[in-house]
Amino acid sequence: MIRCFRSHLRLEATAAEPHGTLSVPGGGHRKPGGVIVLDAHQREALDQALSGEGVLGPLEAAHRAGAFTDYPLFPANRLVGGQVPVREERKPLHRRTLNDWLGQLETSLGIPHVKGRGMHGLRRGLATAAEDLVESHEIHEGVANALGGWKGAGSVRARRYVKKRPEEARRQAAKVRQRIRHPQLPTVAPKAPPSDPPE
Repeated sequence: MIRCFRSHLRLEATAAEPHGTLSVPGGGHRKPGGVIVLDAHQREALDQALSGEGVLGPLEAAHRAGAFTDYPLFPANRLVGGQVPVREERKPLHRRTLNDWLGQLETSLGIPHVKGRGMHGLRRGLATAAEDLVESHEIHEGVANALGGWKGAGSVRARRYVKKRPEEARRQAAKVRQRIRHPQLPTVAPKAPPSDPPE
């Protein structure tokens, strides 16, 4: 995602994609990339970022004026006055910067740092959440793989990222998911699988 450029955006509306799309480049043979169909909230955030006052405003204005043909949507430049300045060198954000920001966020929230935890920890969380949805038949495995850019049956998502949990942890996770998805509903624990009757 951080390697996306302005040329990966299609902002023109179609009947099937009224808010446009973002084509995410792949990351090798195991991460084929894909197309994200933007929803209304994503498009609103994008329009705000590209506006004159938005974080990408100066780059978008220079792009539309023909100063250059493309620029990264997540540029490596430091912000000046809350916006990305127009410079000759236009590189995408480096993933180490994201890990640094995650560490700063942890510090600001008072969360103790765990060595080795970084953006891949979020990816593992996404993979585990997707696996829960597959197991509960809410989504197909192909959809779960597409969420994180994984491909194929028996994908890296299922083999490597999904954290195996005991049944009790699954029930607790289901309660948390229910509270997140439907905060107004009372929490009902899923039934435990029936045990064998005593002999």
